Amino acid sequence: MTSFTASLVLFSLWLAQDPPPPRALPKVGDRAPALQFDHVLGAQGALELGGKVVVLEFSTSWCGGCRASVPHWNALAKDLAGEAVVFVSVTNEDKAAAERFAADTGLATALAVDADGSVFEAFGVPGLPDVAVIGADGKIAGFTRPANLEAAAIRQLLAGKPATLEGGLPRANRSWNHGVELSANDVAPGTLVVRPCAKPSGVQRMDPKTGIVSVGGLPMRTLFATALDCVPDDIELDAALPAKTLWELSARGEGNTLAGTRAMLRARLPAELGVVLTTSMVESKALILRRDERVATLPAADENAKGGSIRAGEIQFGAATGAQLANALRRALSVAVIDETGVVKPFAIDMKWDAGEGLTALRVALAKMGFSLAEEKRPLPRHRLAPPK
Repeated sequence: MTSFTASLVLFSLWLAQDPPPPRALPKVGDRAPALQFDHVLGAQGALELGGKVVVLEFSTSWCGGCRASVPHWNALAKDLAGEAVVFVSVTNEDKAAAERFAADTGLATALAVDADGSVFEAFGVPGLPDVAVIGADGKIAGFTRPANLEAAAIRQLLAGKPATLEGGLPRANRSWNHGVELSANDVAPGTLVVRPCAKPSGVQRMDPKTGIVSVGGLPMRTLFATALDCVPDDIELDAALPAKTLWELSARGEGNTLAGTRAMLRARLPAELGVVLTTSMVESKALILRRDERVATLPAADENAKGGSIRAGEIQFGAATGAQLANALRRALSVAVIDETGVVKPFAIDMKWDAGEGLTALRVALAKMGFSLAEEKRPLPRHRLAPPK
């Protein structure tokens, strides 16, 4: 990947003369904020943006979902090569981290360094990866996720038509500047807000750096499964409780850890919803993850990776332990998975299987890495939600 660097690379959309006020959340139809970057890697000379559709992907090296989206991102750029569209990936890490990310993932487009996070903030980036699309008129055409972005939507814009962009996260006020605390508009430590909502949404944010958990549109069982870090089948809901009501939640415990937030949720969420939570140990079937020592070497971990992705038939982590693999399998399968691997040194996971073939295909994929998955009975926590007596 060829690098184009200067002491400061500045370029702006020619129509962005009246950017929104600082920290204002951008909306579709707004003029796009000016783009100012410290470095641009992989650009063949200065980027020419005026009169073109500009597609910005916000990502970082520690984000597993960002790494997983690179092949799709590269394919889009190749498909639209030669047309009046510019693809720019944007990171708020330093130049060295950006160069490693580009080299490790094979990123084929320009990669801009937004070291102070000001562009992240100007576009209201709520989480990663995130995409903002700017039309040739300099106005924001929409927000989406990389996996949901298709060439057809870009061609709609190129033809002067509104783009069909789906799957974008709601914009948010938060600070992306390294070492700076989250703004007062973000979730403060000790916060727990839960209320009914009308539309299903799912987990919107689960941030290991801050301990922030945000979900929307979940029924009570699934809401508590997220809060307690278990699967919905581990929770029994009393028939007198509203099973179909959807809830949204925003929470952050003390200590900036997900464990701290979950401890707070366990202590406070039942009272907030007017229910009683009881937990008991029940002998139940579980999947036991073990290490096969005949496969001596595990894939080396990426020391710069701090995240991963879990999808149907696919688990990817730059660095994970045996316990983290078991947790990923539990989320992928929605069943109890117990770690008995003894693997505490991080290793890389890039595992795919045919989800339609169930455990058979999964066991084959695990065996290639040196793991086995057996079904056994173990005492497991079972939770019950009931009305107060």
